[in-house]
Amino acid sequence: MIHQMDHRWATYENGTARDGAMKEKANPDWEPVPRYWVPGDEVEARLGAKGWRRGWLMGWRDIASATDERTTISAVIPRVAVGHVMPLFFVAVAPNLWGALLAKLDALPLDFVARQKVGGTHLTYGYIKQLPILPPGFYTPERLAYIPPCPRTHLHLPCAGIIRPRFRL
Repeated sequence: MIHQMDHRWATYENGTARDGAMKEKANPDWEPVPRYWVPGDEVEARLGAKGWRRGWLMGWRDIASATDERTTISAVIPRVAVGHVMPLFFVAVAPNLWGALLAKLDALPLDFVARQKVGGTHLTYGYIKQLPILPPGFYTPERLAYIPPCPRTHLHLPCAGIIRPRFRL
């Protein structure tokens, strides 16, 4: 239910998935409806066991069909449950470096490399580890200046309407 930097790409309605309408996405209070529900206590227990304290998560779509326009599709999402087809990143770096990682994952050159590597329909951890992702030390303040800050958080996170007030940085 995610797409490039968009955790509100799709929703479930009457048991059927559909894309989120532009009118819905223009409303910052609109949230997609998931197909499956997991108790919030379970989500908090699992994230707490990993030491994750932020109010958001970042992951990518494991499903990478050859007929899709993009192979690498990642996004920042609210602190909610995800299934096995959305692996998550847990990296101990500053939020602005998370923004740099998200920008890199959703960049066309990286997507081109991923398209060449993925032999089936799953973009697994093994493939992610082979992708040309720059280490956190590469992103100096000068280089981070190319990623404009989110107007709501003033951090260098590509926000595109996804950083909500309830997200804890």
